[in-house]
Amino acid sequence: MIGANAEIGEYAFADCALETVDLVGDATIGDAAFSGCVYLTSFDFADVTGKIGDFAFYQCLSLTSVVAPYVTELGEGAFCDCASLKELSAERLEVIGNNAFAPNDEEATYINQLVSVNLPALTYVGDYAFYGSLSLQSIDLSKVTY
Repeated sequence: MIGANAEIGEYAFADCALETVDLVGDATIGDAAFSGCVYLTSFDFADVTGKIGDFAFYQCLSLTSVVAPYVTELGEGAFCDCASLKELSAERLEVIGNNAFAPNDEEATYINQLVSVNLPALTYVGDYAFYGSLSLQSIDLSKVTY
């Protein structure tokens, strides 16, 4: 468990064997903070606010669901190569950076399994954000301006 008002710095837990992470109180997640945590299956984003940094969860191969009600921005490659990711719900998410959910190689080794996406406040989707999301069936982009 990570305490209230936490700021998780760049690469803070990169390549760790963490399986679950719970946050209490406001928290921000820096660039590559949990990248390479291949055993991470569960992350409680309930209190995460603001931005999830670039490549914050890059190659978290076991992460299955992202429910982040207060996050407003996903950085570039934030969930890149998250091969088990099936669900994304972020009611206040406005900005998705480039390659946020895309595989990181041309062979598309780690394609996500996103089927369910709930992003009612989304206004910007970066280049290649959902590239290779072959299971994605529908998404509402009515508020996107670019």
